[in-house]
Amino acid sequence: MDANNDNHSGLAELSRKVHEIALKEEEDELREVEEETDRKVANLFGLSEDEVEEVKEALRVVYGKGEGVEAEEEVEEKTAEVK
Repeated sequence: MDANNDNHSGLAELSRKVHEIALKEEEDELREVEEETDRKVANLFGLSEDEVEEVKEALRVVYGKGEGVEAEEEVEEKTAEVK
């Protein structure tokens, strides 16, 4: 971590905040801090809003909450029908 880098110090502070909020189980506040964290990480890596949304969609697919999962299930169903 570079203490002179606003993104680094901001992310460190957000990390502390997320851990505190998670212990209190405050989901709405946690989502807000997660969104702020996403913006800072995107800024750190020079990602556009579109690129951030692509990453979020990929994560939804990986964790089973995205449209891609439905498409995969449809393919599996069609494959099973063919067999």
